[in-house]
Amino acid sequence: MHDPTATETLRRHVIPLDLESAAPRLLEAIDPDVSLVLIGEATHGTLEFYRIRADLTRALIQQRGFNLVAVEADWPDAYRANQWVRLLGTDNTAEEALADFTRMASHPPVAGLPVACFGASTGAAAALIAAAERPEIVRAVISRGGRPDLAGDALPKVQAPTLLIVGGDDEPVIELNRAAMRRMRAPVQLEVVPRATHLFEEPGALELVARLALEWCATYVKGAPDSPRTARRPSDS
Repeated sequence: MHDPTATETLRRHVIPLDLESAAPRLLEAIDPDVSLVLIGEATHGTLEFYRIRADLTRALIQQRGFNLVAVEADWPDAYRANQWVRLLGTDNTAEEALADFTRMASHPPVAGLPVACFGASTGAAAALIAAAERPEIVRAVISRGGRPDLAGDALPKVQAPTLLIVGGDDEPVIELNRAAMRRMRAPVQLEVVPRATHLFEEPGALELVARLALEWCATYVKGAPDSPRTARRPSDS
């Protein structure tokens, strides 16, 4: 159904873009006092869109002082690593499963930047395995409602400080996290969010998870301040 009010609102705020001037125009439109910028898209992106997104992200970092980019790992290389954790992939070793995923860290625009891995459910095991395989890249690991026990023999090899966040009402997962902690040699901390269940759907639960994760990065990821200004890039799907 056509909504004239919504259409008029869009007309006031939409910015027609061309490739060369897009990033400066978007940066100018962003309030200088904001601390969080979400960069998404309405449908599958084009090459031009990804160029604009990269230029805007760079401008937010260089000109506005943003210092954290959160990228959702939903591309095929991350899926391949998660499939291996779930015993569904075709790779024989963690090194094979992570080969393309960790290669991203040597890409010129991000080479040398500190990395923290955040994983939920089985993704937490993938994050820990990545940390074990590439300790020179991964500076911190954060698990939310995760299954770190699935990382198996990689657990003692992890060097990155690890934060395990679980819901207070998710008792089986609490015990699995404690079992994983006993196998780890790296600094590891368990945070139990009171009255939260496995998906942290309760009011305020995910907000607390976000705060705990940012504090962990501020402590252990080199160059991260106490109150990061964050440019978050959501999934492209």
